[in-house]
Amino acid sequence: MAKRRRSPSPANPLELIRQLHEQLKQCPRLPPPWDAYQTDNPFGHHNLLKRLEEGLHIPGFGPSRHFVHRGNPLQPTEFFPDRCWAIQVMPSFHNWGLFAVFESRSLVRCAFVCKGTSPDKPDLEYIVADLFRNVEGWSDPVLAILNQGALVPMPDRSHPEGELSMTLDGISYLLRVQTSDISAVLQFSNPKGERYRGLARAAYTLADEVAEEIKNPQISSFLRTWRDYSRG
Repeated sequence: MAKRRRSPSPANPLELIRQLHEQLKQCPRLPPPWDAYQTDNPFGHHNLLKRLEEGLHIPGFGPSRHFVHRGNPLQPTEFFPDRCWAIQVMPSFHNWGLFAVFESRSLVRCAFVCKGTSPDKPDLEYIVADLFRNVEGWSDPVLAILNQGALVPMPDRSHPEGELSMTLDGISYLLRVQTSDISAVLQFSNPKGERYRGLARAAYTLADEVAEEIKNPQISSFLRTWRDYSRG
């Protein structure tokens, strides 16, 4: 009687990822953002929210107490945001970035976490930069769109039923909104409908206005990438 051959055990996905990671670390340096996968912490650079919290020295994203230094000369003070949002911008072939807004009754704190892309400086680290504005005269186009509703518009049904339109490149977004009452996350890619195109455009426009005051070359590089992908 012939012996039945034992079927090979399925490969362990985590072990395959570990092996691939070790092989990538031995390869010549890849261009960003793929170079991050050649480090000892291949997914750490994607945790931009953690970088934001560490860079601003805040206990977490959401309503909380921020200890900050403001004024001339700088004086320690407290800041109590009760409405916050952050958009993570994820282009397919360039470094990711994040723009956040913390709003209190008297002040607004805007912040960037980004690296930008500089071919002559491939070893740039992520930076965290922030800016305060008074609530008087402040207008937030992102919250204006979110408060209009219609967050689940009709999908594109121009294709035959059962067929889906997909793309392997482009730009994706992860939008977090948090108050004392709600915590929401929206994720969307290559938006085609006016609602989500408008949401991405509003976030970019506000980020661009804030960047004009901060004047940091890495932030400018990040915004150019964001703009170029949005036009594609």
